[in-house]
Amino acid sequence: MKYGDLPRNLGLFEVPCHEMMFVQYLPIKLANQTCPTYDKQFDCFNQIIGAAVGNFIDTFGSDVWDESYVYLTAKHMYQVPNSSFNRHGYHSDGFMTSDINYIWSDKFPTIFNTTKFNLSLDDRISIGEMEEQAVKENEITYADKSLVRLNQYNIHKVGDNSTGGLRTFIKLSFSKDKYDLIGNAHNHLLDYNWEMKERSIERNIPQTLIQEEVVKQKSEWVEVNKITWQMVLNESLNLESMNTLNTLETFEEEYIIKGGVYKIIYKVKSSEKPRVEQLIGL
Repeated sequence: MKYGDLPRNLGLFEVPCHEMMFVQYLPIKLANQTCPTYDKQFDCFNQIIGAAVGNFIDTFGSDVWDESYVYLTAKHMYQVPNSSFNRHGYHSDGFMTSDINYIWSDKFPTIFNTTKFNLSLDDRISIGEMEEQAVKENEITYADKSLVRLNQYNIHKVGDNSTGGLRTFIKLSFSKDKYDLIGNAHNHLLDYNWEMKERSIERNIPQTLIQEEVVKQKSEWVEVNKITWQMVLNESLNLESMNTLNTLETFEEEYIIKGGVYKIIYKVKSSEKPRVEQLIGL
């Protein structure tokens, strides 16, 4: 599988949702439970949930199903013209994970892109790379009311919305991890008490376990590349030799090395050399 692959289209489904709602990552199944559990308020999604669960078990097996958490995101709201429920721009659901997502909407379908992307394994850097590399002629959408299965390799963005109107969007997320960010919905029919973590203003990986692993990998990268890092600190490294800068106007990154926190700020497409701030513990 490669970034730019198409998702799996499972066909058309009707969803009789008439109640305004905004529900973000509501757990409807915990790991080692056998059946989804949710309030009658969400019975209008029974057909979608059943189809997604059945497809997931058929595709990945009952053992993976048993070990998975399942989360429901449901939005039925008025969408004003030229706005969206989610942030604009290309991205990947479950980037750098084995998470599987099923999405459905009754209008303004999600736009996928079949460009063969070459992405850095960094959740922030890759966003800029997707925007830079995406070829508009490679955009693909599916019919309204299609249920589509996504993995991390399906690069997509929110659909075009020029007319506005009431819109229903549903996502079912299957993951081995806890989605533990503050603001996610709580299912009071299930017995769990997670420590919820702060969200950031940037795109959020929904599980902090993965966020922490990304930070660990970045720290290890710095340890391995001490010579390159020291060149940056000495302001002797040209921007042209940094292959991770892409199209972002400004890119900031923090690294931890032996207890010291270092922030390096790059100005992309500028003749200025990288600037380093907050040097502690050198």
